Amino acid sequence: MRFIADEHISRHLIEGLRADGHDVARAARDYSGFSDEQIAEIAQLENRVVLTEDSDYGELAVRHGVPIPGVILIALPGMTSPEIAKHVRQYVRDSPDDILGALVVIEHMNVRRRTLTPEA
Repeated sequence: MRFIADEHISRHLIEGLRADGHDVARAARDYSGFSDEQIAEIAQLENRVVLTEDSDYGELAVRHGVPIPGVILIALPGMTSPEIAKHVRQYVRDSPDDILGALVVIEHMNVRRRTLTPEA
């Protein structure tokens, strides 16, 4: 799977996903200074799922209809970077078919999924 990691995503998660065979671009390094809208456009052009810890991309996709192949919103406060990486990597391994075309919110005891409506 192809991902683009928002600027606050830890190297533990990025390196872990790469070790699992995924293609992960880093917004902070590869697209420094780009707006959320520009990152969303790149995600669409390159068919990448956005990994983020803030709700901006979900807002863009759900409320504003910006086409994004998928968004994983990581909502795991209080966890260390290695714990977050383990949790998210496990979800990606267990549920790859649930990611594309969806906003997935990963929380401590719950995963919520909302299908993203393609642009008409």
